[in-house]
Formats: sequence, C-alpha cells, structure tokens
Amino acid sequence: EDGKGKWWEGLNPADLYGLPPGQRTPEYIESVKQNWVLRHTELVTKYDVDMLWFDGYGFPYKEYGKQVCQNFFNHKLQQNGTIDAVIAGKFSNEPSTVKDIERGGASEVLPYPWQGITTLRTWFYKEDTDRMEYKQNARTIIELLADYMSKNGNLLLNVELLADGTIPAEQKVMLDDIGAWVNLNSEAIYASKPWLIYGDNIDSYLKREDDGTDETDLAALQEQKKTANFNERTVTSPAYGHDEVRFVTNNKALYVIVLNPEKGDIELPSLGLNSEQKPGKINSIKMIGGDQTIKFQQGSEKLILSVPGERPNKYATVFKLRR
Repeated sequence: EDGKGKWWEGLNPADLYGLPPGQRTPEYIESVKQNWVLRHTELVTKYDVDMLWFDGYGFPYKEYGKQVCQNFFNHKLQQNGTIDAVIAGKFSNEPSTVKDIERGGASEVLPYPWQGITTLRTWFYKEDTDRMEYKQNARTIIELLADYMSKNGNLLLNVELLADGTIPAEQKVMLDDIGAWVNLNSEAIYASKPWLIYGDNIDSYLKREDDGTDETDLAALQEQKKTANFNERTVTSPAYGHDEVRFVTNNKALYVIVLNPEKGDIELPSLGLNSEQKPGKINSIKMIGGDQTIKFQQGSEKLILSVPGERPNKYATVFKLRR
C-alpha cells in the first residue's frame, strides 16, 4: 500500500540493505543467500548475459557463489553448445575465472588472461559528480588498453550513467573517440595475443630533460607501478616518451603501438636481428589507417622506424609488421 505508484511498488525497500547486524539470525542469513542465488540465476538464464563481474575477493557467499557460476556455465553450454561466458572478480588462482585488477594493470606479461577495470571519473553518478575531476579521458583509456593487451589483459571500462540511463554528454564524446580508435585498429585488438615482451623503450620519458615533473613525483610513479590494484596511469601522469611502444600479435603479424607518437625516427632495440627476442627479418611495415610508405631500417642491434607526421588520429598509432 505504501509503495503504490512508487518505483518500488511490489518490492520491499528493506531488501536493499537488510536487517541491522544484531537482528541477522542464522535463518535470516540463509534466506538472504538463497534469495541471492535465485536472483542471479534469473539474471543469467533470463537475460542471457555474457559476463558476471563480482566486486569482491573470491566467490560471493562461497559455495552459493560457485552454484550461480555453475548455473551460468551450464546455461551457456545448453544454449550455445559451448561455454562462451566470463566470470571476473578479484580471484586468486580460481579455475574458470578471470582475475580483476582494480584501477590498475599487470607490470609484466602474465601467463593467464586478466582484466583491468577502471572508470572515467567515479564509479557511479551522484550529487557531487559534476564537481569531480576526470581521472581518465579518451587518450589515457586508449593507452591503458594498449598496455593491458600487451600483457595478456583486457580492459573493462565503467560508464557513469545519469539517473535516466543516458550517458553524460562529455563522456559520450570520449567514448566515441575511444570507439573510433578501436574500430580503426580492430585487427590489432580483437583476438590479439601478447608477444614475447610487452614493450620497448619502457619509461623512456624519464630520460627527458626537465619536463617540469618533480623528482619526488617520478619516484612515486615508479613505486606505484610495482603494486597491483590502483597503479594505473591517469590524466595527471607524465606523458609517455615518444619512442615507448607496446607489442601485440595477431594472425602471424606483429603490431607495434606507439603510445605517444610524434614525427621522427624511433629506435626499437627489441626488433634488432640479434636481439634476445629474435624477431626475424621484417619485410614490410604499414601504418593502420594510412596509405603512405613507412620507412624503416633493421640492423643487428635495432630497428629504426620513421613515424610520419600525418597520422590517422591524435592518439596512439599502430604499425603492422610482416616477417
């Protein structure tokens, strides 16, 4: 009666929060767990979701969480004949799951798939959101994606929806830019795999003479990279060096992603004929989205790549190498 005409008509608002801790009897706790299983089973079977993402460490409610995941996998298997489904969270060595790293990424190529999760500003839209500074933008998200892919990772990007379910206008512009970059460079993104190493000229920005970055800030950034969660670069991080790159492979091609390109030659020691990576002879290089001839020289110690001044967009530039 009290909820008639309200958004929660027919529901119990108390279910949003549950009883105070002192009133949570064993019977009540069991009913909450059973209700959680029923709701999530309805979610995976009725709405045909592709991924379950848990914001916590391990399976929610332990065996109850595992039961939901089992229901999820079984539904996909019965529906499609294959388990085309992903379960992600802050898991540690749990079979059939993808490990999440919150607002951060791996510092090396990991032998298993993982996922970095981030958001442009905050995790959800609230009263004071408009007064908050953006932590990410189109440029930094593209850089994060390139970095994570090169280390066997995926990027899950959160979007702060308004109360009516629409996307804030300024965030839509960012997402459109990200989407255009992904579409342009899709052959280096979808189904790509890490190479032998994730990049070359790592942290070359540290070699720049006075760029206005405080030495204390640089030391903190280097220390931050050693952590797992919350180690991501943001809009306030020092810009990448113009020669720092990330590597991915796909369909026998090697892709070089120049994170912060500018016109001129860059040297890539990892692609020298005698390097530890043994890349083999590079026969051709093409810039994705461009038709100009890309000049390069490969010697025993390094490959010199000429980055053109005219590029497809203002973000990271992708080059396709054929051997």
